[in-house]
Amino acid sequence: MSDETSSPAGSEPVSIPLAADAPESMSFEDAVRSLSADRQKLTAPAESASPAADSAEPATADAKELAVEADDAAPPEEDPSGEEEPEAIEPAEELPPIEPPRSWTKDEKEAFKAWPREAQESIARVTSSREAEFRRSQNEVATKEKALAERLQAAEQAKQQYEASVQDHLQALEREQRREFPDIKTWDDVKAMQASDPLRYQAWDLHQKELALVSKQAAEVKDSQEKEFSSKWTEHVQKENELAAETIPELRDPEKGPALVKRAAERLQEIGFKPDELQQLAEGRASISIYDHRLQRLIHSDLKLADIQKAKAAVVRKPVPQVQRPGAARPANTGVAQQIQALERQLANATGNQAIAISAQIHQLERKAASRR
Repeated sequence: MSDETSSPAGSEPVSIPLAADAPESMSFEDAVRSLSADRQKLTAPAESASPAADSAEPATADAKELAVEADDAAPPEEDPSGEEEPEAIEPAEELPPIEPPRSWTKDEKEAFKAWPREAQESIARVTSSREAEFRRSQNEVATKEKALAERLQAAEQAKQQYEASVQDHLQALEREQRREFPDIKTWDDVKAMQASDPLRYQAWDLHQKELALVSKQAAEVKDSQEKEFSSKWTEHVQKENELAAETIPELRDPEKGPALVKRAAERLQEIGFKPDELQQLAEGRASISIYDHRLQRLIHSDLKLADIQKAKAAVVRKPVPQVQRPGAARPANTGVAQQIQALERQLANATGNQAIAISAQIHQLERKAASRR
């Protein structure tokens, strides 16, 4: 007879045999008591063996402690050679070099490399801070300049729009004046209109007041434009005079300069410019075309002068020693040489076609003298 106990799901039931002297039949309570007694018998040997194991563990721990104390009490082993091994020293990590300030000179940068690292770090830190502050200031100035330029541009655009609107308004009022009051031309017409048509007179009077106000604004705009133009024109004249004086030094002379300007004005009148026209050109009130016949005449005269100067440079040459053939020297052709010298003196003061003709004569005499040698 055996007792079956329940087991976890998925496993076989466990059978526990009953004692041999167990009765063939017993009640449920008797079966439980018999089963409990059998279980106590099975677990008793294991419980009696555990105290022995517990008593053995302290003995083993004591043995281990004695072994550790013996090792500590034993003298350290000495090296047979009698020398102590030196401790290994780890090499210090090499730091990257510090660059000198970029604004320093070459000699200063070379001296910077020989300074202690603490000094280099301090200088680099201060320099970096200053450069950052300088860049920040530069950026602030650039930002302010950009904002100022934008505001100036916006103000200039607003000014131009205002000036244009004033002119448009004035023209519109003048057209309205001609359309609504074409018959009002004299003061008597105004009086008659006031007596016969007071409402129309009131409208005319209001229109006249508005026209006077806008006319005043237009006059102010024109005056402002005149002043601005005059200022810019003065700057232009000064700049161009400075450039001209670089190639015409006489303009800087207090006596030769005014005399040269006066002579230029007289010459311009000789070729066709009128005094009032020259005055307007000098004030910037008029302009001249590059195709103006008088300007073309001036350009042509300058080209001829340039050709004459080139001809003088080609003819007037430095005298060179005469090449003589081996043997007895022949007498020089004194007549031809004297003629050439005389012509060269004339060429120094000649101009225009006369200079060209003299240059041709000198060239012919030189060829003639060369053929006789």
